[in-house]
Amino acid sequence: MNLIKNIGLSAVSMIALSSQSYAGGDIVPVQEYEAELIEQEVMVEPIIVQPVVKVVEPEVIPAVVKNTPWYVGAGLVAGRTSNVHCEDITYGVMAKAGYDFNEYVGVEARGVRTNWEYEGSKIKHAGIFLKPQVPVSEDINLYGLVGYGKTTTSHIQNLDETGLAYGAGAEYALSEDMNLFVDYERLIEKSNVPDLEALSLGLSYDF
Repeated sequence: MNLIKNIGLSAVSMIALSSQSYAGGDIVPVQEYEAELIEQEVMVEPIIVQPVVKVVEPEVIPAVVKNTPWYVGAGLVAGRTSNVHCEDITYGVMAKAGYDFNEYVGVEARGVRTNWEYEGSKIKHAGIFLKPQVPVSEDINLYGLVGYGKTTTSHIQNLDETGLAYGAGAEYALSEDMNLFVDYERLIEKSNVPDLEALSLGLSYDF
């Protein structure tokens, strides 16, 4: 009798275990530390790395500014005197000094003297001029000359006159302070007076 009772209890126990397995019950319980690891894996957010953009500021080159608007210059000059009868050419030196109000307008005083009598009369000239100018680039400046001058000649032709004088020229910056210039000047413009002209080449210095 006891044997039959024990066999029945064993059968009931096996049926109960089988039912629990088919119902999806957990046989092996989840440990606490395993649950924490699963929760951490679920809550981790991806890290987004933003690209670093470096902005390069353009280099600013300061403009060259003269210490003062004053300048002086000197050079060689070829003088020409001509009329219907003859043409005289002489050589000498010239000097000038000026003041620039701005990059477009200045004033200039200059003098010319030819000491070498190659084919004709010596020339002496002095004048004061308004100097309009145009900087066409960082190194090249074009200018004009309009003013009043006194001119005398001696030896072959004798002349002593005052009147309108004008000219034009260009200068090239060799450095911040030094310029190479070349210009033409009509020494005097007056009726019944021979043509008097001068071509100059020299250097000027900005203070």
